[in-house]
Amino acid sequence: MPYVIATRGNESQKIVDGNRRKVVPFVGTDREGPFAQMGVGFIFVGETDMGMSIWGLLGPHKLIQSWRGMKVLERVEHIGHGTLCACWYAGGRKIAESETSYLNTLAAGLGGMETLHALREKVLASAPTSAELDSMISILRGHGIDIDDRELVEEVQAGRIGMLPVIEVIRQEAEVRRQSFRRELEEAKSRPPPVPRVRHGFLGKLTSWLH
Repeated sequence: MPYVIATRGNESQKIVDGNRRKVVPFVGTDREGPFAQMGVGFIFVGETDMGMSIWGLLGPHKLIQSWRGMKVLERVEHIGHGTLCACWYAGGRKIAESETSYLNTLAAGLGGMETLHALREKVLASAPTSAELDSMISILRGHGIDIDDRELVEEVQAGRIGMLPVIEVIRQEAEVRRQSFRRELEEAKSRPPPVPRVRHGFLGKLTSWLH
């Protein structure tokens, strides 16, 4: 399954599953199309058996949080089981109670929760440039991958990213999908329940007897 890389982070050396490797973090998906999982990954650099790894969600596709998760990954020295997932959650503005365990694991590898809080504060105050954001959106949409419009609008309203023309296009497309879904839901509610089929003959008698 071909990965889709929207943007790459800074190259560095990290301990990956106990071995020192040169890696480049990235924002991307595990495949093309509407069923792609978007999140944070990394690529091994300068090796004959170049490999990749990614962790992401089927939806919503939060592009800015994925980018911030990549920035957290740049600062992590050890990558093990669950690290990519923890970086993605650490890049989110709101942490649910069920997600705190990810942060605890990440903090342990960074030298403590205080260090993680300082890192999150710095990362959450940052955002991709308009040029990088426009490029990421173009790449993802070019591979048939949708992007969460609500996150983009929230970031625009907070003044952390600029209002690119493509963001308004994404917002309008998402609203059309939501309206279509609401119509289908209302139509389904208004349809009368299906009429039970009447069974005749031996099969009908047998069914009646069994009930």
